[in-house]
Amino acid sequence: MNTVNQSASRSNRADQMRQRKEQQSTNRTTVAARRAVSEPERPLKPVTVRNTTFGTPIRQRVATTNPRRQYYLSLDTPGTELRLPALPVIRLGSRGLSAVIAILCLIGIFSLLFSPVFTVSIPKITGMKRLTQTNVESALNIENRSIIELNATELTAALMSTFPLLESANVSVSLPNTISVTIKERQPMVAWQIGDKTLWIDSKGVLFPQVGDAPGLLTITADSQPPVYISPDELKSIEEAQKKAAAVGTPEAQAAMEITLKNIAKDNGPDRIDPALLNTALKLAAYFPGGMALAYSDKHGIGWQDPGGWEVYIGKDLKEFNQKYALYQSISQQLAGQSITPAIISVEFLDAPYYRLEK
Repeated sequence: MNTVNQSASRSNRADQMRQRKEQQSTNRTTVAARRAVSEPERPLKPVTVRNTTFGTPIRQRVATTNPRRQYYLSLDTPGTELRLPALPVIRLGSRGLSAVIAILCLIGIFSLLFSPVFTVSIPKITGMKRLTQTNVESALNIENRSIIELNATELTAALMSTFPLLESANVSVSLPNTISVTIKERQPMVAWQIGDKTLWIDSKGVLFPQVGDAPGLLTITADSQPPVYISPDELKSIEEAQKKAAAVGTPEAQAAMEITLKNIAKDNGPDRIDPALLNTALKLAAYFPGGMALAYSDKHGIGWQDPGGWEVYIGKDLKEFNQKYALYQSISQQLAGQSITPAIISVEFLDAPYYRLEK
């Protein structure tokens, strides 16, 4: 009997404890629901980023060279987090970085060479007076070329070597496709005529071919090329090269001498007329304000063309010019009195003047 009563008592206590736990669970759920309705919305929890290579591992893991970066989102319940999908961590080594840079460089070079954006347009030229746009473009030879192919120094040298008329030139190259050219042309002062050919001479004595027309120039009619000025140093170098070639006497030595002469001429820029002759011609022209044409002979020197049709020569300089001019007038009057029309009258030497009927 006692055993039955004890068993019933225990069953009642178990039921009471079970009911008490169910009641407590129901109360907690009700309180949580009321709090969720009454409390304002909380801000989102920050996302925590962790790398699997840090922290204390739960179990032993195999090391990896490409760890994944993991993202954790904190939940409302304390101590709970939600792990988001992991992303691999990409790390470029030195070789990979070099490969990326090389690919980008190749793409850039390809674009510069073949993209129409970098194809050279018509150059902008300033300073032209006798040259034309076509002349300059032909010398530059830049049509349909990429800007990356062009060198401003080489283009400037091409212009200067093509046109002796130019006193200076400057070429600038800028991206994406702009070419700017600034030139300065020489101003002719003297026209040197040899048959059908005409050379111009500027105030510095530089010789260059005729380009277009320039009225009012002092004209010198000559039977030979103008004498080119050679400095003492140049003359010494030329003489040494000629002596060396003559001593060796071989075709190779002769070729070497010619190369030396060309290099000397190249280093000293364009040809210049003998400044003494140029000064003499300018001073002689001042004696004839009417613009009488001058004459030059490699044999007789400087002179002028008389309106009567003959040529008068006074030598290489203006020494004793007044006496020579007076002597010339005397000879021309005597010839006119005898109805003689000379071709040349020379008073180069005061003690030995002469005339000729033929050149």
